[in-house]
Amino acid sequence: MKLLNYISFLKNKNTKVKLSFFLIILLSITIVIADALSIFSLLPFTSLLFETDASLNQNQSYLEYFPNFLKDSVEKINTWTLFTILLSIILFRNLIHLFHNYVIFKFTRFLEVDTSRKVFYLWLNKSYLDFYQNTSSELIKDFRDSIGGYVMFIENVTRFISDLIILTIFGIFLFYISFNETLIISIYYIFIFFTFKKIISKFSFKYGEISNLSSNKINLTVINTFKNFTQIILRRLEKNFLNLVSDYINRFSYSRLIVSFVKSNTKQFFEISILFFIFFLFIFFNFFEVYSTEEIVSLFVIFIIAAYRILPQINNLVASLIKIKNFEYPFSIIDEQINFFNNKYKKISFEVDRSLNYKFEKTIRLKDIDFSFKNKEQKILSNLNLRINKNETLGFVGKSGSGKTTIVKILLGLIKPDHGELLVDDKVIGQTDVKDYQTLFSYLSQENLFIPSSIRENVAFGDNNIDEKNLYEALRITNCLEFVEKLENKIDHEIKEDGKNFSIGQLQRLALARAIYFNNQVLILDEPTSALDSDSEVKFLDLIDNLKSKKTIIIISHKKDSLKNCDNIYEIQDQKLVKVNIT
Repeated sequence: MKLLNYISFLKNKNTKVKLSFFLIILLSITIVIADALSIFSLLPFTSLLFETDASLNQNQSYLEYFPNFLKDSVEKINTWTLFTILLSIILFRNLIHLFHNYVIFKFTRFLEVDTSRKVFYLWLNKSYLDFYQNTSSELIKDFRDSIGGYVMFIENVTRFISDLIILTIFGIFLFYISFNETLIISIYYIFIFFTFKKIISKFSFKYGEISNLSSNKINLTVINTFKNFTQIILRRLEKNFLNLVSDYINRFSYSRLIVSFVKSNTKQFFEISILFFIFFLFIFFNFFEVYSTEEIVSLFVIFIIAAYRILPQINNLVASLIKIKNFEYPFSIIDEQINFFNNKYKKISFEVDRSLNYKFEKTIRLKDIDFSFKNKEQKILSNLNLRINKNETLGFVGKSGSGKTTIVKILLGLIKPDHGELLVDDKVIGQTDVKDYQTLFSYLSQENLFIPSSIRENVAFGDNNIDEKNLYEALRITNCLEFVEKLENKIDHEIKEDGKNFSIGQLQRLALARAIYFNNQVLILDEPTSALDSDSEVKFLDLIDNLKSKKTIIIISHKKDSLKNCDNIYEIQDQKLVKVNIT
């Protein structure tokens, strides 16, 4: 992965994300300055180990480690003043550290909300065909797991940069104190760091990928269980599905366990190795009398205190690196979708002025339409023509897969034909006109959109200023009031997930009420009665019949009886529309 992709979020148009990142960097620098000051403040106290009268002024060899501009001031400071300064610095350092962690938390929150919004925006702006190239489980995985992985990746990149800044500045400080010893320890650390990095890098990405793919399989299996619960029970497939989901969970759990194990043991490994190395290094210096005992103790205290500060940063650095590799796969998925460098993302705006709905006065036409799916060579439609007159009722009949729904999707502007034109009152509808043109239509299928909310909000879905008069009129026309008024909360009664607390017939009438509420000029019904019993079908078709001459209606059905009241009925034969008689 290109290094620039790691910080592609800095091209984010959300100011809060960028400001939070730069504030984290500033606070990191402040933390390391406070750490350095606290170590300087501790140096005078090391002399107490060699003074019987506990005086800081009789042995001041520690002053050689202070910058020249501070030496005069430090010489004049008494023990209690220095002790107060030390406590103040430690308090200040911890308060800054708390604020640093809080800013990282806010940064992660801003990023998660912003990324989720952008990814959902990009989904909604995909073409119809591109959108349905993904399965629902893939979309759910992207929205739940991959976005989470993307955010964790960037959070750990940020932590890595922050810790690297702290270590770099601390390294400069230690080189100033004692160049040779710091150089030896640094070389040892770099050797250990890159050896360990090489070992963990390979399997971290591997098990991160396994974790994501297994999660996808779990989602898909759970969705299929809900969709096919009846078949599972009737065919005694419970054990098959249990074994299947157990296998995926085992893979998911094992991959997460491997990464967690490495992460949890990194800290112990580095702390033990660095501390032992420092200890034996100074034993070596003492044995060969490189420094006096007082100097060795002072240096040892400096490096032990520095190690106490640095080792957590090193552990965090390595842990962040492990997580970066682990979350690289979901990051690559989401980063490819957002793609800041290619400026795919634009300002989100879905507001629709319903007072400016597109209108047609005479006809809608499909002219010389050719269409075939990208992955299939065979044409679905060839040189197809269709004329729809205002307030006409049309029917499309034919077997499954014949192209009925494809014609409707082209008519709705969801699919762009390979060749041909879509015209309204002889005006060609171009790509810039499609959004306005689509306001002509209401589309009803077997499974209509219902959210877990009230009947009021579902019928007037998307309208922030609900017109109560129009709402009740729509419910009256579709005979919904007869069952709505019997409900406990009437129009404020909640429709549960997928409308499970209503019958299919009631849901179809509520969907029709929505179409009437928004007063769309063209009503398209895609197999609207296939899931209804005979009585419900008759009642629903009577409602549609009452709308004739008031709206342009298009009905798709494989049952010819459902189309008996249509003005014209068409069937697809040899990739073209042919007018048929069903009497």
